[in-house]
Amino acid sequence: TLAEIKTLNAIERLPALRGTAFDNDGLKVPTFQEVIDLVKQVEKDTGRKIGIYPETKHPSYFAAQGTLLDGTTKINVNLGQKLVDTLVSSNFTDPKRVFIQSFEVSNLKEINDKIMPAAKIDVPLVQLFGGAAGKPYDFTLSGNALTYGDLTKPAELVNIAKYAAGIGPDKRLIVPSSTVDADKNGIPDDLNGDGQQSEADRVLGTPTTLVTDAHKAGLQVHPYTFRSEGFFLASDYKGDPKKELEQYINLGVDAFFTDFPGTGDLVRDKFVGTPAVANLGGSRGFEGMAISPDKSTLYPLLEGTVFGDPAGSLRIYEFDVASGQYKGQLGFYKMEATGNAIGDFAVINKNEYLVIERDNGQGATALFKKIFKVDISKKDANGNVFKEEVVDLLNIQDPNDLNKDGNTKFTFPFVTIEDVVVLDNNTILVANDNNYPFSTGRSQSVSERESATSPDNNESIILELAKPLSSVTQVSGTAGNDNLIAKVTPGFDGFNDSVFTGAGNDTVDVPIAGAAAGDNRIDTGSGADTIFIANGDRVFGGAGDDIFEANDAKDYRISAGAGNDTLFLGANGRGLGGDGNDKFFVGAGGGNILSGGTGADQFWIYNGEAPTSANTIVDYQIGTDVLGITGGVKFTDLTRTGNNIALGGNTIATLTGVDTTTLTTANFAFI
Repeated sequence: TLAEIKTLNAIERLPALRGTAFDNDGLKVPTFQEVIDLVKQVEKDTGRKIGIYPETKHPSYFAAQGTLLDGTTKINVNLGQKLVDTLVSSNFTDPKRVFIQSFEVSNLKEINDKIMPAAKIDVPLVQLFGGAAGKPYDFTLSGNALTYGDLTKPAELVNIAKYAAGIGPDKRLIVPSSTVDADKNGIPDDLNGDGQQSEADRVLGTPTTLVTDAHKAGLQVHPYTFRSEGFFLASDYKGDPKKELEQYINLGVDAFFTDFPGTGDLVRDKFVGTPAVANLGGSRGFEGMAISPDKSTLYPLLEGTVFGDPAGSLRIYEFDVASGQYKGQLGFYKMEATGNAIGDFAVINKNEYLVIERDNGQGATALFKKIFKVDISKKDANGNVFKEEVVDLLNIQDPNDLNKDGNTKFTFPFVTIEDVVVLDNNTILVANDNNYPFSTGRSQSVSERESATSPDNNESIILELAKPLSSVTQVSGTAGNDNLIAKVTPGFDGFNDSVFTGAGNDTVDVPIAGAAAGDNRIDTGSGADTIFIANGDRVFGGAGDDIFEANDAKDYRISAGAGNDTLFLGANGRGLGGDGNDKFFVGAGGGNILSGGTGADQFWIYNGEAPTSANTIVDYQIGTDVLGITGGVKFTDLTRTGNNIALGGNTIATLTGVDTTTLTTANFAFI
């Protein structure tokens, strides 16, 4: 009976993994009605609208197995009918706030075709998928041979879309994983060394097309279940649950189930661009906001670190002015100390901005007041934008003693340094808002600080910089066929330049002679362009069939864009293809990371000379992409082990998520 069930307490099902801290808290089993009542109460208390996602699971199994206390009489309750009746009686039928899910097909069809029409409601239904080899229990009873794996096929998805709004697949139906047996002894390897097999001992395979196929059928995709413990994370994620969630969001899922909503919400906010500032107390929300030179984009910068983000990291968002929508999180500004704060965020040019960073000391207690230049186009592996010190406001050179204090060093020791303005490449203006009577960095005594008759004035100072803010020269092409060449373009030195081509078939040759060449940004237009790349360049292709020449470069990044592009690669770079059929040719340097994107791509991983270090292909698609080998090598000359392909003892390529032993000569092109 319900009363008997209410005597039970919920306890942790995985105590060895999660502990038993909540086992004695008297957590009871709620009824569906009690869940709805709780939601309504929280909505009343907070003003927030909250959704629910009830599940009937396997109704045919319960109907077949469940009996009354006498052990013989079948309960035979129609769970779909009971669920809908409860929603209706509770007046909780808003289709924007309810999904109904089930692992069975006939149950959902009955709810869609009969029960909801009779109740005059229409809420979205979700077809759950178990493991590929399993099947709905109603299929077992009826003798239907189809498995959940069969239901993922495009034709079956079209049928599902006739009664459901989405699917809820086991996440392994989207990104499969497999064990590793490197020594071929029939025993899976213990990759994390804990003496037991878990997801942490598995490696990821190539993502399936399930998300794309479901979307083509008009279905949403809500995979399950994402957990933060390393025990449940494939080895590829290196113990970071955020990486798993990011992968699935990048694959296009519409929602996901997680046992760790704090982590799930954190990653979701990063991608959908909803600033997570609710947990930033004490006025630690948006403090700085810069605008791009063309006035199209705002860059709001938080003053405090969002819970779950790396300590001392402040989020930078992108906001599109024309649409009035957030575009997502651009990256992080990493403070020099976790107790610091920022005061302003001001534009220099398209990529570079100034940030005031300061501690909370004033007067004699002020220890850190600096202005940094950041480059939002350059980020490290953790998403932190590049930063460089421009001014130490506690050590300003004053050789002519302009303030007549007898000292050739001037200080600006305020808490509330809140404005910086670029006057030109050599000059900035810095201003303090004293927030009287709370911030008076120049007061010598408490009596002066508390004086209501003579408050300390706001101060503005103009500073001449020891080093110009930027050597950036922005060179723009026309819609014609331009030749933008560093050697002949005035003011264009091939270092830290920005190049924007027009729509024609352009040639860009930035790497001039000299060690200083490099670290440029090149954006091409829609023509068939040819770009010569130097060390550290960031190159963005357009819609044409572009050629990227990086043979002699290193530490570069190429984003090819649309079109059938050709990339000649140097060393330790990043080559990202686009929507076309792209070709990648590796050089002797190696160490590149390649991603072909969509399309039938060619990865020429050996050109007759073994690379210094192996190149990594992160999205090789078996049966679609081709691996190219030159120099008279035959398929039998290759050694394929795990994710690696070797020749003569040298690893020439690593294919992420691909068991190379499954490759055949049909997957290669030999010249």
